[in-house]
Amino acid sequence: MFKRIISLLLVVLMLSVPVAAADGIEMLPEEEFFDDAGSAETLSEGLGITEEQYETLKTIVYTATRNYESSCNISSLSIPYNDTTSSAINLIVRKGDPLTFHIDQIGLSRTWHGSTLVFEKLYFTYKYTRDVYESMKSEMIAVADEMLEGVEGNDALSDVQKALVLHDRLALHCEYDVENLEAGTTTADDYTMYGAMIVKKCVCEAYTKAYSYLLDRVGIDNYYCESYQLGHIWNIVYIDGEKYHVDVTWDDTIYDVTGRVAHDYFLCSTNKLISDELHEADDFDTTPDSTLYDDGLWSGVRTAFTLLGNSMYYVEKSTGNFNKWSGDDVTTLSTITARWRASNGWYYAGCFSCVTADGKYVYYSLPRSIVRYDVKTGTTSVVYEYAPTGDMSDFYIYGIKAEDMTFTVDVFNSPLFEATTKADYEFTVPYTHPTMRGDVNGDNATDSKDVSLLKKYVAGANISGLAFFISNADVNRDGSVDMQDVKALKRIIAG
Repeated sequence: MFKRIISLLLVVLMLSVPVAAADGIEMLPEEEFFDDAGSAETLSEGLGITEEQYETLKTIVYTATRNYESSCNISSLSIPYNDTTSSAINLIVRKGDPLTFHIDQIGLSRTWHGSTLVFEKLYFTYKYTRDVYESMKSEMIAVADEMLEGVEGNDALSDVQKALVLHDRLALHCEYDVENLEAGTTTADDYTMYGAMIVKKCVCEAYTKAYSYLLDRVGIDNYYCESYQLGHIWNIVYIDGEKYHVDVTWDDTIYDVTGRVAHDYFLCSTNKLISDELHEADDFDTTPDSTLYDDGLWSGVRTAFTLLGNSMYYVEKSTGNFNKWSGDDVTTLSTITARWRASNGWYYAGCFSCVTADGKYVYYSLPRSIVRYDVKTGTTSVVYEYAPTGDMSDFYIYGIKAEDMTFTVDVFNSPLFEATTKADYEFTVPYTHPTMRGDVNGDNATDSKDVSLLKKYVAGANISGLAFFISNADVNRDGSVDMQDVKALKRIIAG
């Protein structure tokens, strides 16, 4: 479905005239759409400064706005004042920092450097009190931290894999706010990282800012790519020095299906990006020309790439192959041959299995069941079976998520969800892990860590903050947990 934003409205600049101002302050237009979102090179060139000075400008401005300062002085950068640079400054302040969602008004003063009129100070007012902003920011970053779990600081993953996992996690977390956009009732949150992380319903600007923040956290350079003709914004991402388009917004399916993510616009060249009607425009950055990943292994994959440990698990839609991607190696673990039946008795083309994980096991869905894959043993077992009745007899499982020992399950009579499908037919099912005698910390292994934890428990230590599987701790199965279980566990480990 065509996704767009009506426009990116920027509030009129507040005028503030300090003593050092030059010949008065001009008001910028009340509505301004910036189609010059681009790289540091592009923006610094537009500002008439070096890339190093551009980075300094961002540091000065974002330090001030994050710290709720009323102004900041940028006169040392000697940025020439004109309509173009005023627009660029407005862009940088309002849109450049994903953590800046609290700006209300911006004012500016000018001064002369020799014969050149330059920016002197920027002035800020804010939508919220500082305490409210700090609370909102902390809440937002906490969600981002969860998305970054297992990715940030993991040197076993390549930049491509990191960018892919974050792309998928963001798409799974958010839902495109179709209803409010079409009704013209979007709110400010629809366009901010806060909206993406906390509200979980947003439009393309919020997806773009949130993805930029996540990439920044793992050290992957990126910038915004914007088209006025399309009313749309997405990311350009650097991988090994090459630029690629990534459009998380249009890879997030409408309507939302739990666990389903497309990868049509992940690390693609401009030629691939414009190969369909969704990106047909001539006013955006077309410099990404590398076709290296245009046919990446994620092409055609419609389930999320799910990270567990240092490996990623996914299902190919066309073949049904359940794969493991670890390092440079891709291994097919099994092939799903089951098909999803249509109400007319035919079958939908392709495999609609989704993949999820809970930190210990990987799970994938079949038309009427959920299967657990044990990454340690390579074995599978059915952990949930769906048995529809009555009017739902032709419903099948199309989406799953495992979280807090509970499956979220999406069912419908078609892979094409409608606006209310999830609200009407999504449900939750609790599940348990299989018991493993002696695995008291639940890591699917018996070793010295289990002995140490079991000793602490028997000694009466406070282990409330640690995972402890009491069903696995009764090693000798005598109905109690004591030193006899510690001895039995040591014998098991010793072989």
